[in-house]
Amino acid sequence: MAQFHYVLGFDTELNKWFVEFDTTAYFLDGHVFDQNIAEKTGYGWVEPQIHDMPEEAMLDKNLMNTLNSLVDIIPIPTKGEL
Repeated sequence: MAQFHYVLGFDTELNKWFVEFDTTAYFLDGHVFDQNIAEKTGYGWVEPQIHDMPEEAMLDKNLMNTLNSLVDIIPIPTKGEL
């Protein structure tokens, strides 16, 4: 079992949501939490590309692309809601 974590941001100048593609900026040890690795090592945060996890790396790429394709439909709060 694995969980993939990503960061969304909101740019007030552009008035738009964005996906942070540099996951290492927020997840220094990796943005994927792998329960199997956690059970073996006591720590489960990994980068799939670094840990020779080709299936997870492809899933990560597909998840990031999916999230990026949906970011433009996230509602933008009005100034009164900010």
